[in-house]
Amino acid sequence: MKTRFIHHLLLAGLLLISGVIQSQPVSGVVKGRVIDTKNQPVAFATAALLNPQTTQIAKGVMCNEKGEFLIDKTEPGEYILSVRMLGFNANESEHIEITRSLNIIEKVIILTETVQQLQETVIAGKYDFVEQAVDKTIINPNASIISSSESIYEILKKTPGVLIDDNDNISLKGMQGVQVMIDNKPTYVSGKDLAPLLKGMLGKNVKNIEIIENPSARYDAEGISGIININTKHNQAPGFNGSFNSGLTITRSLSENAGIILNANFGKINAYGNYSFSNWERWHSLDVKRRFIAEDMSNSYLLMDSEDLSNGNSHNYKAGIDYLISKTQVLSIMLRGGDGIRKYTDFGNSAFADGNMTIDSTLTNISDGDYHWNNKTFNVNYKWDIDSTGKTLIADADYAHFYTNSGSHLNSRYFDNSGEEMDRNSKLENTQKGDIDIVSVKLDYTHPINKIYSFETGIKGSFVKTDSRANMAGYYQQDDNFVFEENIQAAYINTTAQYAKTTVQIGLRVENTISTGKSLSLNQ
Repeated sequence: MKTRFIHHLLLAGLLLISGVIQSQPVSGVVKGRVIDTKNQPVAFATAALLNPQTTQIAKGVMCNEKGEFLIDKTEPGEYILSVRMLGFNANESEHIEITRSLNIIEKVIILTETVQQLQETVIAGKYDFVEQAVDKTIINPNASIISSSESIYEILKKTPGVLIDDNDNISLKGMQGVQVMIDNKPTYVSGKDLAPLLKGMLGKNVKNIEIIENPSARYDAEGISGIININTKHNQAPGFNGSFNSGLTITRSLSENAGIILNANFGKINAYGNYSFSNWERWHSLDVKRRFIAEDMSNSYLLMDSEDLSNGNSHNYKAGIDYLISKTQVLSIMLRGGDGIRKYTDFGNSAFADGNMTIDSTLTNISDGDYHWNNKTFNVNYKWDIDSTGKTLIADADYAHFYTNSGSHLNSRYFDNSGEEMDRNSKLENTQKGDIDIVSVKLDYTHPINKIYSFETGIKGSFVKTDSRANMAGYYQQDDNFVFEENIQAAYINTTAQYAKTTVQIGLRVENTISTGKSLSLNQ
């Protein structure tokens, strides 16, 4: 009797599993490889599945450096596979269909280069998403349909060699302490302060991103772990022109962005400006089951689960005027800035359990907060193209101000093994404010000696003042106001030699840094 009961129970279980498997929706996979007419891979092309009726993108990915792509978790139905890359003609396949019986489709896509004929001259242009220069890797967001509508934060997360962890710390080839610059000027912020700034910058408004793994002597010693330089667009097209752009991202949450770019060039005077708005929502969850193997805690477990919800928006702008003093001399004035806010709510549970998974105690955390930032940079630039051989003299003067204001609330509750709340409620309120003021001037001179050798030299002086205020109240109380000042003088010389396919670069940089820090609250 008992044996028959177990037999029926197993049979029912198998039928239940079979029913669950059959009831699950079928998802398809479209994968393949993109090559050119010479059978060479087309790196970082955009592969997308289009709705045949509306031609709207249902799902899309970017190819890797080998030209390979994988579009997974695709709903059954008919699609058009569209592959695009700037410098190539678009390739759109005939209708492909994903069904229960055919849910894996593999394609080899051949792209032909775009060729335009003007009278008797043939021009073939190719604008790659990733370009490899002598001393840096250059990312061109506008070469990709997807990346041009993404934020710089999202583009960097997909950039080869760049890693952004859960705390928004950026590393380059595993090296921490990467310096992020905008238009060759340090941002002086990092981690959680830098992430909102990058999320508010759109690929449409960026000319390119330079990934410099081994910075030359021209750059500050602070960037020894690597430099990421974001060059924003500076339109100088003749006459009056402009463009408007917008984008929408739908995942579990909704994110949208929009921007406008304007330019007016009237001979000696060129005025330009752009503005962008971005709004985003993020969701992140984590489940951890950790088993301890130490003798005193053998066969015990730590069970953790968390859910993080965040949303925010940002406004970024840039405006400037170029005055053409002569055919070889330009004086420019530029103002760039941004403003934004991020709000978040985090839920977390941590429980200790024995080998039988019996809960001993539980800690529950609920935290929420907001983070507001504002930054402005004012620049005056003078450039003199001394002659046609490439001799140039560039002078820069900058003033920048960064402001941050954040507040957070943490409520922790403890429960025993019976689920009764223990009298250990802990509440903490934290407020932090910061002001950073930077004044810098620099002079750079470039002198090509011949087709093989060239050298550049320059000097720089900067003064940075950081004023940080913190207030903590609750189970832990602390008030502090810390002021840090840094004064840097630097000079460098850099020599480059180009031999066929080999480039040699030798440089020397000298820096003198004077820094002081004082806690005004402790008077020390």
